[in-house]
Amino acid sequence: MRLITTVIIWILLICSTMVFASVSRLSPAEGLSQSYVNTLLLDSQGFLWLSTEAGLNRYDGYQVLNVSGPDGVLEEVVLNRIYQDSQERIWIATQSAGFFSYDVRSDSYKTYFPAPKTEEDYVNFSINQILEKDENHIWLGRFDNVALMQVDTGEIVDEIKLPVTEGRTFVRALLNFGDFLFIATTDGAFVFQHSSKQLQRIKYIDDVTHEYQSNTKRLYLKDTNTLLLGAVKGLYEIDISGLQQKFASSSFEWQYKTLFADINVWDIEPQDDHLLLATDKGLIHFWPETGDKVRDQRLLNSEFTLADSSIMEIVRDSHNGLWLATKSDGAFYLSEQVDRFNNVSSLNTQGSGFSHNTVWRMVELGGYIWAATNDGLTRYDPEKNETQIFLKGYMGEDVYPEFSIYTLHLYEEKLWIETNRGFFVYDPVKDKATQLTGRDEEETKILQDRLYGVYVSEDGFVYFIHAEHGFFKYNITDRTLHKLEGEFEQFDPFLSFSFLKPLPSHPTHPLFFTGGTLYRFDPIFNKLHTIYAVPDAHKDIPIIVQSYMIDKNNILWLSLSNYGLIGLDPQSSERVHTIDLEENNLGTLMYGMQEDDEGMIWMSSHKGIWRLDLIIFIYSNLLLVMGY
Repeated sequence: MRLITTVIIWILLICSTMVFASVSRLSPAEGLSQSYVNTLLLDSQGFLWLSTEAGLNRYDGYQVLNVSGPDGVLEEVVLNRIYQDSQERIWIATQSAGFFSYDVRSDSYKTYFPAPKTEEDYVNFSINQILEKDENHIWLGRFDNVALMQVDTGEIVDEIKLPVTEGRTFVRALLNFGDFLFIATTDGAFVFQHSSKQLQRIKYIDDVTHEYQSNTKRLYLKDTNTLLLGAVKGLYEIDISGLQQKFASSSFEWQYKTLFADINVWDIEPQDDHLLLATDKGLIHFWPETGDKVRDQRLLNSEFTLADSSIMEIVRDSHNGLWLATKSDGAFYLSEQVDRFNNVSSLNTQGSGFSHNTVWRMVELGGYIWAATNDGLTRYDPEKNETQIFLKGYMGEDVYPEFSIYTLHLYEEKLWIETNRGFFVYDPVKDKATQLTGRDEEETKILQDRLYGVYVSEDGFVYFIHAEHGFFKYNITDRTLHKLEGEFEQFDPFLSFSFLKPLPSHPTHPLFFTGGTLYRFDPIFNKLHTIYAVPDAHKDIPIIVQSYMIDKNNILWLSLSNYGLIGLDPQSSERVHTIDLEENNLGTLMYGMQEDDEGMIWMSSHKGIWRLDLIIFIYSNLLLVMGY
């Protein structure tokens, strides 16, 4: 079942807008101040903050807002850095407007350093990096020093002076680990021991042959004994296992190695078993233990064209999606689901391709996925990633050659198919399609005419609708055809929709839908039991059951065309949930429904794939009922 569910999603992606929906962008066209995004921040309330070289922005999931700051001082200024501490303060460092904090809870700003007026002010008040020491103090990476500021007063209470060329160096990254503060600058990297107040330069390369090798800007703790250092030119691994002894003995013999010699590393984000690097060459998946590296293709294969491949920063959200800051193209969002989807199409499979790009139904048989398309069957081998076409153009005509297959049923290792040319039984071993036959010529004529609303039951019966002759039940074993009368006589077969698979509570009772009402049919007593009737539905109303399923909470969900999603108690048939598609701005039909292991309901539509989080939906409804 897991395999068929996965492949259903694969095939649906071929003909839906989800092909590009996994990558989205925020740019000046969406309201961003500028395309150069140097810092991304997801605050405690879920808002995305973006600092650019022409102002500060905040994205709420719907629109990009310009953050003007106190008295508009942040409008169109160059932002150096933004940072959120554990007290939910957002720190904002600018190049020319000063240094501020913003309290998310009170929606208030506090100015710490004013706008520089002289060159001395610029040196003293410019901040390039921010790191929280504790709830009362923050480290500020400046030009040739790292200062410790008391949050309440704004007073600088300590300062780490760096042995660098004054006016030509500035701090680019800070990382605190236990008793040590690691500092990356444009003139190499350093480590400061808090307890001894000692500072030591870190050696990470034998000989500096290019100035960019000294321009370090990313610090990442791979494990308790290993530090990764990213530079404008290179990625380096440093052994920090004996730092306490090194400082105690003043003997520093550094162990290091070069992981990448010529790559510009902006950021490092951990993945399950490897690292994701933000570089000048785009996103790179890197396995440090083996040295393997693979370039991430998601942006390259998206609908967007990048002017510059540089990725400045990576931020992961609560859904495991990735926000990327770029140098020239704004910010991009990569949905975490991208890696879970594999697009199966004629473009990336071996074999004969797909008989048609429109796929109506699928079943699994003999280790293969059989897809009913708008012209024949396509058999997909997931092990070999290979396809083969069957029945394409079968019984075709000059004007209308397609052999369209609308439904697939699996019974006795054969495919029972409802098509535009009648109902057929396809034997995949013999590659042969045959039609049903009755006990006499009249029955055979009905069976080989155009049938619709077909359901093939597990106990060997075929239920179907004939537009002119009515409703029928066919016994596969003895070939007897029985016309369903009694209560069925009140319905016009031409206006009726379909027989459907039974509910688990009544496995031999197929469902039947017509005129806005869903019934359960008892074939023994020839009795119809009403499950749900659409309110005020006219018998001729064009409402049909697209799909149904029972979730883990034992709720029967119905997808009704032109009406929405209905959640019923399957025992009492009482309606407990209603989701109006138009009201929720979906405005589309939901076809197949499938519940995943986490209780999410996935639904296919003409506008791609949708997911319903039942926990959030039910909780939201509860709050509405309670008056919140």
